[in-house]
Amino acid sequence: MFVFILLSFEFCLSVDPQELENNLGRRLGRVMKRHNKLEKRYKRDEEDESDDGDNVNGYLTTCCGNLTKEHEDFNRKTIDDCFEQYGKFYKYFALYAYSHTKYLVNLSITKYLIFSPTLSPLPSSASWIKPYDCATQCASTKKGLIDDEGYIKTEEMLEFMKNKYDNEELNESVRKLIPKCVEEGNQCSREIVKRKKTPKPCNPAEELVNYCIDEHIYLNCPKRFRLKEHTCSPVFKKNKFDLKQECKKYYEN
Repeated sequence: MFVFILLSFEFCLSVDPQELENNLGRRLGRVMKRHNKLEKRYKRDEEDESDDGDNVNGYLTTCCGNLTKEHEDFNRKTIDDCFEQYGKFYKYFALYAYSHTKYLVNLSITKYLIFSPTLSPLPSSASWIKPYDCATQCASTKKGLIDDEGYIKTEEMLEFMKNKYDNEELNESVRKLIPKCVEEGNQCSREIVKRKKTPKPCNPAEELVNYCIDEHIYLNCPKRFRLKEHTCSPVFKKNKFDLKQECKKYYEN
């Protein structure tokens, strides 16, 4: 042990401070380059919103069925407004995952970063979780979906989601899932809020409820609705989904 510490100390002494500074500079440069590319793409796509085509930038297409333009346009505007309040980086990140991927997985990209059992769940104290949750709660409030404590109301969610897809079969599946997902999503949110150390943590209930609905839709998606695209492959590899277990992994880390 002593030898290891001594060797480590000698290694630190041998590091050129200028080289260390250059390495840190290169890493920061790569991060900023990715951020700038994302910002440019967001602004470019924002300019394309005037296009009246049936499938603007592919954002109406999900891995299972197509979203109605009216439903998705309202979501996009609401999220855009709310993320303005919590920093541009979060807005760009969320809109990229939500609207600007070539084949939308309806926030699954963002969700997998938090909840995926194949990835290490982010700790609830992660610095970007709070503003993300706050923007989600802001959007839920604008949509009239939550009560005074920030939890999803079943009837309001049923009304809001009744025409999510352009296919009635998928809409019927959503309607059947909502009561179950609202109950489980609200319970998961209560556990997360209870464990957070901030005095007034924002409530992620809507995101949890939507996550539950989406995962069940993908899990039981009829083959005729499945998008044959490599970006959708991970979505259809799952053979089960349990929000209670996913939630437990999240708040215990």
